[in-house]
Amino acid sequence: MPVVLPNLPAPTSAAQTVPTVAVYDYLFNDAGKPLVGQVITVHLDTAVGTTLAPVVEVVPKGVLSVVTDANGYWTVPLVPNGNISPSGSTYVVETPFRSY
Repeated sequence: MPVVLPNLPAPTSAAQTVPTVAVYDYLFNDAGKPLVGQVITVHLDTAVGTTLAPVVEVVPKGVLSVVTDANGYWTVPLVPNGNISPSGSTYVVETPFRSY
């Protein structure tokens, strides 16, 4: 005997989003010229950080990497620290010349 399944209604939920803020800076050499194509990495100072709501991993692969543009500019979208568990978590930004 065949099994007949009724048509189900379309899903009504939307994808969950996590609010982020843009963190950015510029890289220049000692002469004030932009440093182009430099890799910038950003990671949390904790092994695993999650957002408070919805509960998702903040940096799923552990590290975010971006490259400076023709003006030495870079930007990354980050979850604000107040929305991260464990509390007190901070980001570490590493450039080829320093970390902060």
